[in-house]
Amino acid sequence: MEHITKMGGIGALFKFLPGMGRMREKAVAQATSFAGGAQVIRRQLAIISSMTPWERLNPEILNASRKRRIAGGSGTSVPAINRLLKQYEQMTKAVKQIGKPGQKKFLPQGFNKFFQ
Repeated sequence: MEHITKMGGIGALFKFLPGMGRMREKAVAQATSFAGGAQVIRRQLAIISSMTPWERLNPEILNASRKRRIAGGSGTSVPAINRLLKQYEQMTKAVKQIGKPGQKKFLPQGFNKFFQ
């Protein structure tokens, strides 16, 4: 996440994707219109850096007292930490689904030919 912000945010990443044409412009517009995108990433980085290395590796050990400590250290609230943990869970589920052989239904149309 730190590398993305150093490169200029999510919108800057789309410059490196070839062959997107108008989709790239639309995606950049959505990424830049995202309400406070850079601020959200900075807040998430503050939350993650307030965790111990063991908590980063094992987010399931985060109980209420650990979340309060992280919230105090990062200058955020416990609900913000819960949102970040929920996003993490959703991303890990999505990555696992894409990685399973025979589960190609989550790939965009046209990408299936690359995995045959």
